[in-house]
Amino acid sequence: MAKIHNLRVRKTAQVPVDTGKDRTLSNFGRGATVIASYYGKEFAGRRTASGEKFNPSKMTAAHRTLPLGTQVQVTHVRNGRSVMVRINDRGPFIKGRSIDLSAGAAAVIELGGVGRVHLKIVR
Repeated sequence: MAKIHNLRVRKTAQVPVDTGKDRTLSNFGRGATVIASYYGKEFAGRRTASGEKFNPSKMTAAHRTLPLGTQVQVTHVRNGRSVMVRINDRGPFIKGRSIDLSAGAAAVIELGGVGRVHLKIVR
């Protein structure tokens, strides 16, 4: 007789953003200053959460909770440069980071790795 195993389902851990607050659409209000990073060529051609192929030169970004398709203005805190991105993927999955920009969007605001940015939801 076959033995039946009880399988436990793990809950997915919620990774906090740098401020420790939930960053859903309703909590952004006038905007928020968060930690950003970027991802690029190594993910080119892979499918994003929205189903489209990732193109590192497009103005897109990954966020854990914002609805896919949300337009967000991202402003680098140090130099004041801004870019408009569309959320098309989920991530980042590194504790303390809130948004992953495409390499193209990061280049526009001169984000050279990890840095503080101000996010403002446009629509």
